[in-house]
Amino acid sequence: MATIISQLKGTATEIAAKVLGNGVLAWNETTKRWHGGDGATAGGFAMAREDEKNDGALGYLQEVKTNDYAVGVGDIGKALVANKATAITFTLRSAATLTSKFVAIIKNIGSGTLSLAPTGAELIDGVNAAVSIATNSSLIIKGDGSSFRTYVSNGDVTASAIYNATGKTPLADNDELGVIDSAASNVLKKVLFSNLIASIFTTARKIANAYFTSSFRLWDATDNTKGLAFDLSGIATATTRALKMANRDTDLAKVGWELLAETIVSTAVPTVDFVNVLSSAFDEYFIELTDVAPSAAANGELVDMSAGEVADFEASRAVDLPAMKDMLKARVDAAAESERLKYITPGAGQALTYAQKADQARAYLEAVSPVDEDYPLLSAEIGVTGATAAEVANVIRASFTAWQQIGSQIEATRLRAKKAIEGASDAESAIEAASNLTWLS
Repeated sequence: MATIISQLKGTATEIAAKVLGNGVLAWNETTKRWHGGDGATAGGFAMAREDEKNDGALGYLQEVKTNDYAVGVGDIGKALVANKATAITFTLRSAATLTSKFVAIIKNIGSGTLSLAPTGAELIDGVNAAVSIATNSSLIIKGDGSSFRTYVSNGDVTASAIYNATGKTPLADNDELGVIDSAASNVLKKVLFSNLIASIFTTARKIANAYFTSSFRLWDATDNTKGLAFDLSGIATATTRALKMANRDTDLAKVGWELLAETIVSTAVPTVDFVNVLSSAFDEYFIELTDVAPSAAANGELVDMSAGEVADFEASRAVDLPAMKDMLKARVDAAAESERLKYITPGAGQALTYAQKADQARAYLEAVSPVDEDYPLLSAEIGVTGATAAEVANVIRASFTAWQQIGSQIEATRLRAKKAIEGASDAESAIEAASNLTWLS
């Protein structure tokens, strides 16, 4: 059992090692304060001096710390101020040690970030993580004997709340996000997710080091059913290919050649036989010589092929003219049909109906005393195309007459083009005959 003393003074070490009798007061010569005993607690209970009283006001006493600091029982009710140019940490003693009476104001006036850290696995705002307090920010922290909570913060101490919040995916247009308004003294405001997206793409922006999935598309500005996809599967692994644009507008729809980038030779050879080294997958080539270092003998010349070599080369790239003509004529037929469908509805049944309506309209208008029931297709359109069968017949006749003019021009153009294709003596003439057709004059 600890020795009970009755002397009324001692050093801080001496008093801390002894149990003061119940009601006994001892003077601490080290700290210059009285300790009251309860007959059981070693060191008794230290009493505050006059200059240490806080009159019951939170933060009445303020202490500035310029280095890392351990927050203890003696800091209950104080305002602890961090002032350091670099990072600084205030570590809380255990919640049990600080007791449920613990409350303090924590403020950072230094340019370094202040971290308010729990001990071990203890929690602040439900999270075992330090709270960061930015320059000129502050908070109140309260203990309950087992954990801590922060209150009345004017700084960014929301990390733990965000960390523990329920996640949401995908985001909806009406979801709200917090933002700092740089145009209004950096006050906190909110923004709709839809407005965030709209704002991002209001100004042209560069996205660096971006990777897109195979679903990436570019869409037409007025019709978002028209898209452009990219297929890079043909590029070798760990290889990047570049599409180089000329300094002019380019219509990719007019690019009819496939491009081949191929290194013919990488070491010195006396001659290069282009006929045999070029890939057979292409019909025509544009040959560009780069980094050529000619020998003295060859002098960097392109030597003409012999007549036999020319013949072999031409034979290898000969066009099947009859097959090409058949293809071009079929293309003209398809183009003519596309032009017709601008004015009529497709389908054999619909075409037959149009013809029968035209016949009935002509017969109705030629009859002396026509009876509506004798012209069922005209009667079906009364109230739709016209108020009476006579009005319907006149509308149909006018439409049919107009179509005859349009259809005859399309047909004449089609037949002339196919005749020109058939009579072409070479591929270039055949292609020219099938191109740039004017359907209506």
